[in-house]
Amino acid sequence: MELQERQRDNNDASEEEIKEEDVQKIRLIRDRYGMWIVDDGNEKRRRMTPPNVESFIQKLETVTPVQQDWVYEPKEKIKENRIECRTSSSTVASPVVDHLSNSIPVRRFYWKDFTLEMYEEIVVKNREPVILERANEDLKGSIWTFEHLKKKHPQEQVSIRYMKMNTKDESQFATIEDSDKDLEWFVENADEADCNLSKTEIREGWKVMMYAKDFSFSESIEEWLKDLRKRIPQYLVPQGPHDLMGNLPQKARPIVWMGYLGADGTRTALHVDKIASIAFNLHVIGDGIKHWWLIDHTELSNLEKQVSNFGGNFWRDNFWMAPAELEKLNLKMWHCQQKRGDLVIVPPMVPHTVINTGSLSCAVAANILHVDAIRESWEREKVNRTIRRASLYRLKMTVWYSLDKAVKDQDLKMIKKLSPIFKEILQDEHPESIATLVKCPEWFACDGCGADIFNRRYQCDECAQAVKKRDSKSRTYDLCPPCFTAHAKARKFHHPHKLTLVERIPLRMFQNTLDRGMGMLKQAPS
Repeated sequence: MELQERQRDNNDASEEEIKEEDVQKIRLIRDRYGMWIVDDGNEKRRRMTPPNVESFIQKLETVTPVQQDWVYEPKEKIKENRIECRTSSSTVASPVVDHLSNSIPVRRFYWKDFTLEMYEEIVVKNREPVILERANEDLKGSIWTFEHLKKKHPQEQVSIRYMKMNTKDESQFATIEDSDKDLEWFVENADEADCNLSKTEIREGWKVMMYAKDFSFSESIEEWLKDLRKRIPQYLVPQGPHDLMGNLPQKARPIVWMGYLGADGTRTALHVDKIASIAFNLHVIGDGIKHWWLIDHTELSNLEKQVSNFGGNFWRDNFWMAPAELEKLNLKMWHCQQKRGDLVIVPPMVPHTVINTGSLSCAVAANILHVDAIRESWEREKVNRTIRRASLYRLKMTVWYSLDKAVKDQDLKMIKKLSPIFKEILQDEHPESIATLVKCPEWFACDGCGADIFNRRYQCDECAQAVKKRDSKSRTYDLCPPCFTAHAKARKFHHPHKLTLVERIPLRMFQNTLDRGMGMLKQAPS
């Protein structure tokens, strides 16, 4: 309805309204409703339907690059947050992997020489990315081949993202659609021209590619997981001794191991790993090369502003920028080429983007939460709530179980870092209110913000009873306490039933553990 009203209020512009001499002033952007807006430089904005935009783009393509301001590749079916390329056309005919000399080479170390102390100093403290070379030399070679995947796991389902790239200007790039395919089919077809994508119209001069992203293999390819946990440095083992998520109960631990299979030209959008986690990526199969650009964490706010100026939202993980354009921003950044056997470690809050070149390659990756970055993790989690960016890492539970273990072990360093954050978590639980004790699973997601609900939540009793009666049309409705407060202040509740404050564990038990930890810190010698 809102879109129809907006369309009635604004007459569609036609390409005849745009004067040739004004072309260099025109900027084309997409608004949130899937319409297109043309700004002629005189603060006059006119909405255009996609067909008109197509005609307008064709007119722009007849103008020399010097005259063009910004050009985007339009799609027939425009979807929210799906276009990954918003770049200046000044990179026409320039290979996408070209980069300027102002990026710093990532430092390389032999993986067995890179000690825990070096990891803590360089990666965790100084926030500098590194490459560990020959990190695959102790892996069991026979299981790390595409042939092994096709033979042992041919029917394993992977989510395929179809992408397209302009063959004359590789910076012009967009996603098409996502589809589930068998692993064997993907491996055999990933390098094929146009990826056998017959149902999608392929525009002349554009190349179609496939990228298997976020392939969760930890439960289906067990031999990979066992081999990795034995062979990689112990300080990087997910849910190991140096990962706070290892303190979670086994059933509550999130799945963090992912595989990435990409052919030539596929890429990952500019992004930061969730809630200040440390990421690592090991190139395990194939002769393809991965090109990385990593931006210093101190430049994050500047980068966010620049992305916004380009018409994107950095925190949606759907914005891609050509490397040459990225480096022109004059931000401190690193560049590296990752070949088979190279393990890239990405520090907390370091933005990065990756481009695959050459033949099909496969990398495995995971994330860990380090105690020295836990404050940033918590601050990032609070921001994520405001933009409904769900976290998979159950940070509140992780902080609680880590603090509980630290108190039992009398680990004062850990208590000192975790107790202030856990105090804030408890303050968010509405401690002044009385809650009803209920039996329920350990993990809930808030229906308001999508974030992890730790202990207390506002529950709809009517919906809960309907679910117990196995009503197939019913589902539970739960709000975290901060969302309940925000909705109450705004006097806007989108749920028709009464909400009741419930808790899984009496709040005083958490408070008692926190008080014990704070008492240990007070008694410790200064």
